Amino acid sequence: MRAKGNSIGRITDLITSCLAEGRQDLADRLALELQAALDALKHGVEPDEETIRGIRKQVTPAQWLKLKRVRQIRDLPLTIEVARTDRIGALYNILRKEIDEFFSDTLPLEAFRGVISTAAVVTREMHDEARMVSRIYAANMQRMSEIREGYGRALRESQTALDNAPKDYASRKELISKRSQAQAALYFYEERHRKELKAMIGFVRKWAERKRDNRLGYLQALHEIACRGKGRGSIVFYAFPQELVNQIVERTGGRPVTVTVPEMVDGELVIDAEGRVFLVDQVAQNGNPAAERQIFLMQVTEDGRVLMDYGRNGEPVERERIHPFAVKPGRSEVRNGKIVFPETQQRPHVPPSRSYLN
Repeated sequence: MRAKGNSIGRITDLITSCLAEGRQDLADRLALELQAALDALKHGVEPDEETIRGIRKQVTPAQWLKLKRVRQIRDLPLTIEVARTDRIGALYNILRKEIDEFFSDTLPLEAFRGVISTAAVVTREMHDEARMVSRIYAANMQRMSEIREGYGRALRESQTALDNAPKDYASRKELISKRSQAQAALYFYEERHRKELKAMIGFVRKWAERKRDNRLGYLQALHEIACRGKGRGSIVFYAFPQELVNQIVERTGGRPVTVTVPEMVDGELVIDAEGRVFLVDQVAQNGNPAAERQIFLMQVTEDGRVLMDYGRNGEPVERERIHPFAVKPGRSEVRNGKIVFPETQQRPHVPPSRSYLN
């Protein structure tokens, strides 16, 4: 508790600004004051505030230090003013423009209306219920967003007032205090915001868990409603994550299931309907064409067990467990310790979350 509100953080930021301007001499001088601030926790010494204030008047704060609390890339400016000696600032200006390309061509949510298309029956009652849940979720999300934006706006205004004030301004200490209060208010609301968001996600998941019959129908109804709005469609991912993943795999074709067995040598394989994997070997015979020999390597069971070799009791030994999938018989190959199962689709498993119960 004694460490709260001390000068360790602001001295560290000032050292960073000194290094950004190429003033190694000032940074070395501040290192002594930083050590004094650290020693204050045990030995009762204090850093020299006059020295700190004198150095602050000689150095311009690094622009990127103000962005430490930004949580979304969209809120970061494309460029910032940096000194020639500021390597971190120069790197920021290069990378920020590259990252911006990921957000420049974002399609509206309505463009994804046809992504989920099931043959499930959707009744009017199902549609009305999904609309009610969506409205509750959207209203609460908008309210939380507006409150957070208000705290963020207050912080930006206090920071702008502090930046525009001269370094020798008599009320600068008061402006710093207002900025600190705005930062603290935003920080405490973000903690509350996380709890409220967790509760809303829990509400949506609990509602979806009770839909044990015709889950695809409820997914279809909720997805259509979400695509008519202007949000991000997150409610669909929270309500029916596994069904949504399965539908995307169906539409895109997905990738074949791959099982990794590092110790397995490369070669041609034969896979039967029971999930048994055999290595194909060509055996030369005296004067006759080479015969094909199959050597058992492993088996993938219906419940996702990977069995290899056999134990002393004659039973196969379980090596690991994977997400179950329907095995199709056919030929394949093993390359770099990876076996690709033909005519299969990866269906990533989304584990059920219980975060709303915490």
